[in-house]
Formats: sequence, C-alpha cells, structure tokens
Amino acid sequence: MLFRFGIEAARQAVSGAFSQYYPNVSINFDYFIKRQSIPTAQDWLLLLQVQVPIFSAGQIHADVRAAWSQLRQALLDAQQIRRQVRQQVENAYESLTATEKRIAELRTQLAAAEEALRLAEQSYQAGLATNLDRLAAQDQLLVAQLSLVSSQFDQKVFYLNLLRAVGDLG
Repeated sequence: MLFRFGIEAARQAVSGAFSQYYPNVSINFDYFIKRQSIPTAQDWLLLLQVQVPIFSAGQIHADVRAAWSQLRQALLDAQQIRRQVRQQVENAYESLTATEKRIAELRTQLAAAEEALRLAEQSYQAGLATNLDRLAAQDQLLVAQLSLVSSQFDQKVFYLNLLRAVGDLG
C-alpha cells in the first residue's frame, strides 16, 4: 500500500519535469502597489513576465530523464515488495501444512506408543516382560507426547506467522 504513494509521487515528479518545457508566465503586482501614477507601456512590460526555456533544454531533459528513472525505480521496488510478500506467504503456508502433516504422523506414533505401553504392562503383569521393558515403553510414550506437543506449538507459531505474512495479524 505504501509503495503506491511512492509510485504516485514519482509520476507527479515526471509530470513536473515535463512542465519545465512550457513557457512560464508571471504577473508582478508589487510594482503597482508602490506606484501612484497611471502605468505606461513600459510599466505593463514590467507587470507581465514571460520566460521561455530556450537555453535550459539540456537541464530540463536531464531532469525529465532523472524523473523517469525514479519512476522506474519505484515500480521495480513495488514489484520486489510484492514478490517478497508472496514468497513469505508461500513459505509460511508450506511450513504450516508440513507441520499439520507431521502432527498427523505423531498422533499415529502416539497411538502406537500407547498400545506398546499397554502391551508391556500386560506382559509385565503376566510375568513375560521385565520392568525395563515397561520403562522403555513409557519412555517411548513420553517422547511421542513431547514431540506431539512441540509440533502443536510449532503449528500455532507457523499459523501466526502466516497471519503476519498476509497482514491479518492485528
């Protein structure tokens, strides 16, 4: 949004630079405010002044070229900002979707760890497994729970990052 103002300002600068090619007409009322007599033809010449830029065409041409250059630079800056924003939105969206897929995988892993712990508990109570097997299953369950919670936190961070990238975080 802000770059639009820069582009518009650069367009106005180009228009202003082109307007230097036109003759300049000015009226000087200061002379008549101080004077008490009726103006003569010479006084009327002092009243109206016309300036034609004959000898400054090179400088005007350089000003016009510089204004066009600034306009092109403003347009290129706007394009670069659009590309950067698009890239940030795409990256944030890809991170969010990858995290959602990882969460689905971790839920499956958590269910498997819960089932392994249940089986280890039953095997221990039946006398077919040792306490070490139970502890290993509990460890796997805790690791799966921690990974799931960590990925859920990452998902929330990536979601907020996506909102920031699209400009809806307020």
